[in-house]
Amino acid sequence: LDGCPDFELWLVRERERWQRLAADAWSALIAHHRFNGNYDAAVTHARRLLAYIPWQESAHRHLMLLLALSGRRSAALAQYETCRRLLAEELGVAPSDETNALLTAIREDDQPRLASWSSGVETSPAGLAAPRPTARPVAPAHNLPRQFTSFIGRERELAAIAARLAEPETSLITLTGPGGVGKTRLALAAAAAQLGRFADGVIFVPLAAVSTVDQIAPAIAEALRFPFDGRPGALSAEEQLLGWLANRQVLLVLDNFEHLTDGRDLLLRLLARSPLVKLLVTSRHHLNVQAETLLDLAGLPFPSSGNEAGADEYPAVRLLVDRAIRQRYDYELPPSDVPLAVSLCHMLAGYPLALELSAALLANESLSELAAQVATSLDALRSDMHDLPPRHLSLKAVFLHSWRLLTGEEQRVLASLVVFREGFTLPAFCAVSRADEPTLRALVQKSLVQAVAADRFDLHPLIAQYLRELLDAGEHAAARTRHCHHILAFAEAESPRLLGEGQADALAQLHCEQANLLAAWQTAINQRDTVRIRSAMNALFRYWTRQSDFRAGVEFFDIAAKALAATEPALAASLRLRALGCIHWEGYGQDHAEQALRDLATVHEAGDRHSLAMASLLAGRCVTYQAHSAGDIERELLLAGQALFAEFQDDEGLTEIAILFGFLEQQQANHSESRRWYQLAAEALRRRGDRQRLAFVLFRHARMAFLADAFDEAGALAGESLTLHTELGDQRGVLHSQTTLGLVAFQQGRLDEAAAHFSESLELARYLGNHVRVANNLNNLGVIAETQGRFADAAAWFEQAEAEFVQLNNPDGVALVQNNRGVLAEKTGDLGQAVSWLQQSLAQRERAGTPRGVVITRLNLGFALEAGGSFDAALTQFQHAARAGMEKGMEGWTVDALAGISLVWMDAGRLEEGIALAGLALASDLLAVDVRGRLNARLEELRAEFAPEWLATRLVVDRDQKISSAARQILEESPAG
Repeated sequence: LDGCPDFELWLVRERERWQRLAADAWSALIAHHRFNGNYDAAVTHARRLLAYIPWQESAHRHLMLLLALSGRRSAALAQYETCRRLLAEELGVAPSDETNALLTAIREDDQPRLASWSSGVETSPAGLAAPRPTARPVAPAHNLPRQFTSFIGRERELAAIAARLAEPETSLITLTGPGGVGKTRLALAAAAAQLGRFADGVIFVPLAAVSTVDQIAPAIAEALRFPFDGRPGALSAEEQLLGWLANRQVLLVLDNFEHLTDGRDLLLRLLARSPLVKLLVTSRHHLNVQAETLLDLAGLPFPSSGNEAGADEYPAVRLLVDRAIRQRYDYELPPSDVPLAVSLCHMLAGYPLALELSAALLANESLSELAAQVATSLDALRSDMHDLPPRHLSLKAVFLHSWRLLTGEEQRVLASLVVFREGFTLPAFCAVSRADEPTLRALVQKSLVQAVAADRFDLHPLIAQYLRELLDAGEHAAARTRHCHHILAFAEAESPRLLGEGQADALAQLHCEQANLLAAWQTAINQRDTVRIRSAMNALFRYWTRQSDFRAGVEFFDIAAKALAATEPALAASLRLRALGCIHWEGYGQDHAEQALRDLATVHEAGDRHSLAMASLLAGRCVTYQAHSAGDIERELLLAGQALFAEFQDDEGLTEIAILFGFLEQQQANHSESRRWYQLAAEALRRRGDRQRLAFVLFRHARMAFLADAFDEAGALAGESLTLHTELGDQRGVLHSQTTLGLVAFQQGRLDEAAAHFSESLELARYLGNHVRVANNLNNLGVIAETQGRFADAAAWFEQAEAEFVQLNNPDGVALVQNNRGVLAEKTGDLGQAVSWLQQSLAQRERAGTPRGVVITRLNLGFALEAGGSFDAALTQFQHAARAGMEKGMEGWTVDALAGISLVWMDAGRLEEGIALAGLALASDLLAVDVRGRLNARLEELRAEFAPEWLATRLVVDRDQKISSAARQILEESPAG
C-alpha cells in the first residue's frame, strides 16, 4: 500500500505496540528469574532485551546489577562501558547519576549495597519511570529442610541469635548442648528467620556423616551447590571454597560439628577471607576460639514442682501435649494429669527429643504409666551408670523404655537401620530390614525414625548411637551385606537413565544415595565380593563421571584396585583404568599412558572380551589425552575398541570412541576429520537424549569449527552448547562455551560482544578456581584492548595473563602471551622487543608441536620482521606458514601468509606482483581482520603515490584463480629453507 498515509501510520503504531509487548515479555522473564535467584537465566534474557533496545539505559543498569549479583564483577563493569558508549553514540548523553552510583557500588564490590539495590531496579525497561516491584519480594536462596512438626518455645534464644547475627562484629555463633536438647531444630528456626537478609542465601550443611576434617570443605561446597572442581591437579577443595565465598554474603548453618572440632581452623580461615559470611554452628562442645559467641542450651522451660498453675503455657508441657495430639488427635491433658506432666518434664529435664519419644508412647499408655516407667528406668540407669551425667540419664531412660515396648522383630528392624548413611527410602528400608511399610510407619509414629522428606527417612544421631550399643554383631553384619547388595543394585538399575532422557533425575537420585554408595562399595571391598564389584563398576563409573566429581571417582576406584591387586589382578587393572578414566574424562590430567597400557595388557591376558572393550576405550583415552601424542598407538587402541563395541552393538562405547577420534584428529590438526567424528558423536547423543555429553561434544565441535575458520558454524554450536550447559547447571561447561563465543565474536569483528563474553568467562573462571581459564581470558581481554588501540590496557592484561601462566608452570600458555606481547610491541614500534618475544613463543610452540600456534606465531613474526626491513627472514616465515596451510587444508592460514608475502614483495621491489597478490588476498573472506587492515593501510599509502586508475587495474582479481594454486606457484618458485 505504497503512498497510503493511513496505512503507514497504522503500521508504525502496530510496530511500536509489538515492540512494547516483546519488551514487557522479556522484562517479565528477567524479573521472574531474578526473583527466584536464577541469575544466569536472567542475564540471558537481559542480553536479548538489550539486543532489541540497546539505547535503553535502565536495561543496561539491570544487566549490570544481575552480573554483579551473580559474581561477575568484571562483566558488569564492561557492561557499563558498553552502556556509556552507546548512549554517547546514539543519544549524545552520558549515563545518569543512578547508573553511575550503581557503577560505584560494583567497583567497590559493596555486596550489602548491591543486595539492597536489587529491589530498586526497574523490572520493565519501558521507561525510566517504571514502578518498582513491591508485590513480590526477592526469593532468597536456601536449602533449609522442610520441618514436619511445629517449633515450640525458644523465643529468647531466637531473639538472641537474631540480635547477634545483626551485629557486624559477630561472625560465629555456636549452639552447644548435649544430644537431644534441640540444637539443630533451633538452628533451623533461627536460620529461617534470616531468609532475605543474606544476599547469597541461608545454607544448611549437615555434618553428621562427615568423618574427617578434610571433608568439611566439600560438604559445604555441596550444600552451596558450588561446582567444586574435582579434577586431579585442581586447587584443593578448601582453596576453591574460600575463593568462591570471599565476596559473598551468606549464612552457613553447620550442624553436628562436635566430632570435627579440629576443623575450627578452617572456619577461622573462611571468616578471615569472607567478611560477609556468618556461621551458625551446632556442637556438643565449644569450639574454643576467640571469634566464637556461645549459646549453651538447656532443656525447654517447665514449671517447678507444686506450682502447676499455668503449666500449659510452659514450652516443655506444650511440646509434650502437641506431640501427643499428633499421635491421638483427641488427646487432652486433663487437670488431674497436669502434676504428672510436670513431673515427667522434670525427669526428662525438658529435653525435646525425650519429650517427643514420651509423647509417642501416650498413644498406648496413660500418662501415669509412662511417668512410672520412666522413673523406674532412671533408677536402674543411675545404679548401673554412675558416671553418666543426669541429663544423659533422662534421654537414655526414655529411649530404653521405648525400646522395651517394641516387639523383638521391631527391635531387629530398628537396629538394622544404623547401616544407612544420610537417610534411606522406603524400598531401601524394606530391602535392608526385611520389613514392610507399616513397620516403618509404626517406627515413625513412635518418633524412633524421622521422616526427613516426603519419601526419605533417617535416625536421629543420638538414637543411632544408642542402637549401636544394642546391636547384635551377626545381625549387623547381615544388614551391612543386604545394604551393600541393595544400594549397588540400585545404582545399576539407575545407570541406563544416565545416558538418556531421565539423566537429570537419575543423577539426583544417585546423588541422594552417595553416602550409601560409598558405604556399600566399602562393604563389597571388605567382603572381597568381586561379583558385586564387577557388576557395579560400570554403573558407578558413569555416575562419577557424569556428576563431574572426578577426584572422588579416582579415590573411589583406586581404593578397590589397591585392595584387590594381589588376589584379582585383572579386576584391579579394570578398576585402575576407571580411576584413570575419571582423570581424563574431559581431557585433563597428567600423562598416565604407561600405567594404562600395563593395565590394558593385564585385562587382555584375562580373556574377557567385554572387559577388554572397555579397557581399550579407557586406555585409549589416557594415551590420546597425554600431553604429546604421536597418534599411532592411540589410533590402534581406538580401532580395537571400536571393533569390540561394534561386535557387542554397544552404542555408548562407539560414541565415546568417536569423541576420542575427534580429539585425536584435533591434535593432529586434521580439522575436517575431527569435525566429522564430533558430528557422528553428536548425532548419536541426540538420538539417545544424552544432553550432558552432547553439550560437551558440541563445545568440542565448536572449537574445531572455529579452528577451521568456520565462524558462523562455531558460533551456532557454541551457542547450543551454552544453552545446554546452562540448563544442566554445568558451570564449567558454561565457561568453555562462553569463551568460544567470545573468540567467534572477536574473529567476526564484534569486539564489544567479545569483551563481554571474555569478561563473564573471566569472572566465572575465578568463581570456579580454574586458573588456566583465568589466564586465557586475561589474555583474550588483552587482545581486545590491543585491537581497539588501547595499548596500555592491553599490556596490563598480558602482564597479568603471563604471570598466571608462569605461576601455573604452563609454558604453552606463556608462549601464547609472548606471541601477543610481540604483536603489541610491533604495533607500538618496539620492533626489537617484538621479534624477541615472537621468537621465544615460536620456539616453545615448535617444541610442543601445536601446528596452529606455530603458524600464528610465524605469521606475526613475519609481519614484525617485514616492518623492521628484514625482508628475507620475513619471507621465510610466511612461506612456512603458507606451506602448513596447504598441508593441513587451512586456507585461512594460507591467505594470511600470501598477504604477508605481498607486503614483502611491495617493499622489496616487486611492487606490481605484490599489489596483485594483495588483491587476491583481499578478495578472500578468510583473510584475518588485522591482516586485512595491514593490506588496506599499505594500499592507502600507494594511492597517495600513484594514480588511482593504475592501482585499480593491478588490484583486479582473476575470479578463476584460487588461493591454493597461487600459493603452490609461489612456493615452487622460492621454497623456504
